[in-house]
Amino acid sequence: MNMKIKYNLNEGFKIVDEGEQVLEIVKAEAKPSGRPTMIYITFKAENGAQLINRYDLSIQGALNALGRVCKYTLGTQDADEIDTVTDLPRMVGKKVVCEVVHTKGNQPREDGTFPTFANISKVLGAPEEKTTVSKSARASIPTTDDLD
Repeated sequence: MNMKIKYNLNEGFKIVDEGEQVLEIVKAEAKPSGRPTMIYITFKAENGAQLINRYDLSIQGALNALGRVCKYTLGTQDADEIDTVTDLPRMVGKKVVCEVVHTKGNQPREDGTFPTFANISKVLGAPEEKTTVSKSARASIPTTDDLD
């Protein structure tokens, strides 16, 4: 039996917007499955764009970043352990507020343009914890206009 596949190359790829974003976890997996060395988490933004963050378990900074994701999605505390088999699937559907930055690639495409990559620079918290933006200390100092 023949199967027809329809595709549209003009539809384009969406990139997660830069800045503070609420991202939903749509996939979380450990690789390889036996003795994992990496955790891959796929996040989806409100605009439908997705990004995959990779956490190398042999790098302390990556463990710290993964710990922040676990804190806001699983409620773990510092020094808690997570089980890659039972806990990673529990992350799916949870949301976190992240600071997303864009970086330009250094290898040009065939058309001469450079790709832009979206990366999570910080996990800021859970959406319900990030309801207001606080002013800096300098911005909260009253001016003469405020005293009238």
